[in-house]
Amino acid sequence: MRFENPTTTTGTMDDLSTRELIQQLQTQIEAQAQTIREQHEIQRKQTEELAALRAQQPPPELSASNRHDNNEGSHHGGPSDPLAWGKRGPSSARITNLLPFTDTIMQAHMPDKPPPVLDRYDGSADPDNHMRNFIDSMAFYTDNDPVICRAFSLSLKDDALEWFHTLPRNSIDCVP
Repeated sequence: MRFENPTTTTGTMDDLSTRELIQQLQTQIEAQAQTIREQHEIQRKQTEELAALRAQQPPPELSASNRHDNNEGSHHGGPSDPLAWGKRGPSSARITNLLPFTDTIMQAHMPDKPPPVLDRYDGSADPDNHMRNFIDSMAFYTDNDPVICRAFSLSLKDDALEWFHTLPRNSIDCVP
């Protein structure tokens, strides 16, 4: 009487299970790779379509009063979309008239990048300390005095921002 070695039979079954498992995994990986290729193709097509649409759109026209002023949102803390920094909205001429800056400051070219994010001063702490912190932070961003002036309101909130908006038009022409 001949007995089969149970480890040999089990080993063969394990080999089959392992091979089947590997085949299933390979099939899944191939399906995932195909899905990724399809997603990349869709993304490429969308990018091309967006580029074509942008190319078809004419650039926005700027009026003489705002041709050099490309800062949307300096009135209330900057644009909500950081990519929009340096672009103007339709109400920018009205906002320009509400700000206390001289025309020289308002016509200064604003950088394409947004200013640094600063702690916003509410009027309850030492204003000299806030000014030092603001100037130090802006030194890494620009040395352009008009740009620094324009960014100042972005560092204010609550009572301090309300005070800033009470300043008369043409009353700010430099950084103190």
